[in-house]
Amino acid sequence: MTGVMVFRLSDVEKLEGYLRSLIRGKKYIVMCVGNVLRRDDGVGSYVGSKLLDYGLQDVVINCEMCPENYIGKLLSIDVDLVLVIDALLDERYSVGTVIVTKLPTAVEDLIPVTTHTIPLNYLVNVVKMFKSDTEFYLLGIVVRDLEFGEGLSPEVHQVAEKLIKVLKKVLSEHG
Repeated sequence: MTGVMVFRLSDVEKLEGYLRSLIRGKKYIVMCVGNVLRRDDGVGSYVGSKLLDYGLQDVVINCEMCPENYIGKLLSIDVDLVLVIDALLDERYSVGTVIVTKLPTAVEDLIPVTTHTIPLNYLVNVVKMFKSDTEFYLLGIVVRDLEFGEGLSPEVHQVAEKLIKVLKKVLSEHG
């Protein structure tokens, strides 16, 4: 699966089907990235925290602002696919749109929020030096408010809640 897939709040069933087909038959891990002190940038960590509350520790890592701290873990586990959930700035799409794209090839066309210590492409390239067959996908949520503060904007929170339900269902079926 390649290219950029775009999902809106009304496309929940399509997103669910796409994620099912993406992980079907694969060993996978979900890395949730974000800075909860920068409002909407925390959406990835918010999703990760909720998924961990549902008992999905075997397939979910909440990296918060430092995905590079988990390179060793990615190298030590047997995975075919890594799904990175993160905030995304892209004025071509409305706030709350969910974008899924393969990394690192298409990420130049998108603008992941860069409040992390290192860019996601660096993480992908380091892991691929040792595990070249591992696929990486970005599930980006288009955000608007990156001011200092806690809590998600209403639009992003609504999408995050729908995404949590979808991921809980899909990951529980395949975990």
